Amino acid sequence: MVTGLALVEVEPAEQIEQPVTCARVVRDLALDFQYALSRKGRAPFILSGLPMFDDLCALRQTLAQCLAMGHNPHLHHWHTVLDSILPAYEPDFAEVRQARDWVNDIEAILDRPLPTAEEPGSGGDAVALNLAHYLGPLADRTDLGPWLTFTTRHNGPRAHTLTNPTR
Repeated sequence: MVTGLALVEVEPAEQIEQPVTCARVVRDLALDFQYALSRKGRAPFILSGLPMFDDLCALRQTLAQCLAMGHNPHLHHWHTVLDSILPAYEPDFAEVRQARDWVNDIEAILDRPLPTAEEPGSGGDAVALNLAHYLGPLADRTDLGPWLTFTTRHNGPRAHTLTNPTR
């Protein structure tokens, strides 16, 4: 037989916050590098390269901030490598980002609800016209790099009719 039971609220023991050490920062940044470099995409439009590049640029900035507080040979090496490599790829990733934005914009134009008896919607002709209005100026741009020019102009006769329906 048990007697004298009482419910008592137990206060959790206060967690003692461990000071951040240089070794811990280096380890955490190494894990961040590992994560950034192991990103995987999914075809056709989830491009792992863009988030990876953004992660590496953010890591470069974090490394610079850490180095401003004090020198560490690992952090210095990583920052030097990223600082020498990333600028060469910035224009290419800017083009990929631009193409991705165009794909997202085109998706928004095409991703309209299908017409129903109750809600006829704008119809296929209106969607085609919206798409032509969007693609026309892209096809006429002369300020694009070679890859984006190829993307906007190398889709055969259909691209020609979509971008300029009067021809």
